[in-house]
Amino acid sequence: MRAGLTLAVALLAGCGDHTPAAAPTSAAPASAAPVTAAPTSAAAPMTAAPTTTAPPAPAPLAVVPGLRADLPATDRVFTAALDPAADFDHVLGARGDVLWAAAPTADGQWDVRWVVRGPGGVAQRVAVVDLGAGPRLYVAWGVGRGFLQAPLVLQALDPATGAATEVWRNAGQRNEAADLAAADVDGDGRLDVAFAWFTSKYMVRTRHLTAAGGVVEGPEIRMATSHAFGDLDGDGKPDAVVGRVYGDAKGEPGDLTVHFGGGPAVRVPVEQGIKALFVGRVGDDARDTLYVSDGWVADYGKSARARLSRVTFQGRTPQVELVATSPDEFTFFDLSAARFPPEGKVDLIARGEKRVSRVTPGKPWTLKPLAGLQPVLNTAIGRRPGGGWQVYVPAEPQTRAVPVP
Repeated sequence: MRAGLTLAVALLAGCGDHTPAAAPTSAAPASAAPVTAAPTSAAAPMTAAPTTTAPPAPAPLAVVPGLRADLPATDRVFTAALDPAADFDHVLGARGDVLWAAAPTADGQWDVRWVVRGPGGVAQRVAVVDLGAGPRLYVAWGVGRGFLQAPLVLQALDPATGAATEVWRNAGQRNEAADLAAADVDGDGRLDVAFAWFTSKYMVRTRHLTAAGGVVEGPEIRMATSHAFGDLDGDGKPDAVVGRVYGDAKGEPGDLTVHFGGGPAVRVPVEQGIKALFVGRVGDDARDTLYVSDGWVADYGKSARARLSRVTFQGRTPQVELVATSPDEFTFFDLSAARFPPEGKVDLIARGEKRVSRVTPGKPWTLKPLAGLQPVLNTAIGRRPGGGWQVYVPAEPQTRAVPVP
């Protein structure tokens, strides 16, 4: 089997060029676009009629359904709860324009469930959302190495088979998704598809798909690369958080704004630009709380420092507390949450440019490294069977799965 896997990986290397690690965004020329009010419902003119496609024949792809082996090499890796009843996350591997899903086996190997080829681009972001017809794996495909002319396409895949339905597509100046997540954006208590995309080189717009069947599209905001949603002021209405890596003018730092549902937009005092956001309940948080990876600057290699801030609200007045810093990393690219052990309290997971760290609330908060990273980007963390977590790092000849406590 291992010899067969080596041959399969070699075949996959010829299927298409590798997807790149996304480079940090540099400062851009001015293109004025003030932070505006919360998104309003609107129909997008670029909607394509949904089409359904079956997964392509596996040969000559590198991995095939039913393969039991180590994880093949990938350019980027994701994790997703494709089966809500399972106690583990599936691993999604992307290489070129191919995406596969694998489940862990009892003997420590992997069972490849399905393999699909994308609609002309690379898999950029994924999210599992149930809009009423059962869970679907939403995948944003777009430009990447070897696919520089690819359109931006949002598909909904059947988690069990990989069969895809095209939801939306656009061919513009920068065919890249800025965000894709499950969140209640309209306040009806049901999860929606929260989606943001680049309308041009620097401008970003949200385009959410609601469980009620509608589309909520927001205004263009320059370099609004981070979005999160939750009830931050406790009034029962969802609030939208927008983080920007850079401001409206060249050399201007980014900022953080909360658009309160049914209320004003409030600017939160932060340090420089925003690289990641998380809204949820960590430790003893009594309600949704905002966590921010700030401190980003254009000269990130020399001047930026990885910072994690906690933002709470008295009414709609923000209180900002710096809870963690990394001594040798310039940013935290991603923030998520995990429970250690499964019956314990929720901690934060911060993915920096050198390692994945666990951030635990306390007096003081503690930052504990879980796994080193190489490469920096395109990595993921997910639940392993029976409890605990694993960090997945793209590598040759196989993706590394690093167990963490």
